[in-house]
Amino acid sequence: MPNANYQKGYRAELNILHELKTLGYIAARSAASHSAFDVWAVREKDVVLVQAKRGGKPSPCDYKSAKEAKVPDSVIVLVVWFPDGLQAPQVLWYNRLPDWLQDKENGTAPRVRWFVTAPPRQTSMRLV
Repeated sequence: MPNANYQKGYRAELNILHELKTLGYIAARSAASHSAFDVWAVREKDVVLVQAKRGGKPSPCDYKSAKEAKVPDSVIVLVVWFPDGLQAPQVLWYNRLPDWLQDKENGTAPRVRWFVTAPPRQTSMRLV
């Protein structure tokens, strides 16, 4: 029987799969691949790669592999965190915000239950 951490991560990945399939994507898990991404999805001209995090808030070092992955500019990369005890996951980092996570009228995610908590493409800043 899998351990509790594996089960939490598995449920987070299934949540992401469900949301992406609801949006019309063909999506799958990268189960036990130890790659930078846990879920991938494609739809017409969109490709989405997602790294899922579960539990206490991860530091940027915890999702460094997703941030530094070499992907074409057209590919959407998301780091989605599922805080313990909360239903709605949060997007901690993204390279490009997909249209289904944008609502220009009131700033909320219109078609999925994810909150965007990070600015786009966080880069390191050099102090002068």
